[in-house]
Amino acid sequence: MGRVVGETFAALVQVGRTEGIPVLGHAPRNLHFSAVIENRQIGIAHAKELIYTRFTSLDTRDLDGVAASMAQAGTWLTPALSTFGNIASQWGTNEGLNARLNNDLARYVPDEMIKAWSDRNPYTPQDPRSRARIDAMFDFQHSLIRSFHRAGVPMLTGTDTPLPVLVPGFSLHDEIDALSNTGLSRYEALAAATRNSGQFVRQYVDDTAVFGTVTLGARADLLLLEEDPLADLAQLRHPLGVMLRGRWFPRTELDQMLTKAAGN
Repeated sequence: MGRVVGETFAALVQVGRTEGIPVLGHAPRNLHFSAVIENRQIGIAHAKELIYTRFTSLDTRDLDGVAASMAQAGTWLTPALSTFGNIASQWGTNEGLNARLNNDLARYVPDEMIKAWSDRNPYTPQDPRSRARIDAMFDFQHSLIRSFHRAGVPMLTGTDTPLPVLVPGFSLHDEIDALSNTGLSRYEALAAATRNSGQFVRQYVDDTAVFGTVTLGARADLLLLEEDPLADLAQLRHPLGVMLRGRWFPRTELDQMLTKAAGN
C-alpha cells in the first residue's frame, strides 16, 4: 500500500473482511503503524515496512510491545529479510550486482531480466553516503524478526522476485537461510515456507486447501533429500527428486529443466 486516507484504509480492510477478500501488503506509509493493528490488516510485507511506519529511528526499545500487539491482532509477517540484504549489497555500488550476475545461478535468468537488472537498477545509482542507513535498517530487521518471532507473530517466506538479483525459485532458499540465521530454528524457518503457507491459505483464501504438511489427504508436494535438512538447510538446494501435486520429477528430469532454463 502507498498513501491512503485513514478512513479509507479502515473501510478497505472492513469491506475485504466482509467480502472474504484478504487485505495484506505494505503498511500505508502516511499512517502510523497502529492503523494496521487497529484495523487488523491480515499481513504485512515486509519487515522494512515497520521501519517506515513505526521504527524510523531504529529504536529497539518498543519492539516487544509492537510485536505483542501484532500477534494479538493475528497479523502475519513476510519478512523478506534476504531481499533487503540484496538491496543493501547493491546500494550505491555495482559490487553486489556484479557478484550476483557472476554467480552460477544467473544463467537461469532470462537475458532480458539480466539487462533490466543492470540498466534499470533502482539501487546502484543511490548515493553511497546513505548506505550506512541502509545497513543499519538491515541490522534492525534482525532484531525485529527475533522479537516478533518470540511474540508468536506468524511468518511466511517471500522474496519479491524478480527484483534485481533475486533469482526466481532459488531466492526462496536464501530467505529460509536468512530466517534461520536471524533466530528462527531450522524447523521454524522451514515451516514458514511450508506449513505456515498452507495454514494462511486455509484461513484466508480457501478453507478446503490442504498443503504444506506431510499428512494423510494433503496435496502431494514433497522433496526427497539425501540427508536431514534440520541438520543442514543446504540439503534443500539439492533434492534427489520433487513430487509436485502428485507427479514425480527425479533428479535427472530436474537437471534437464535447469539445462533448458539456462539456454533461455
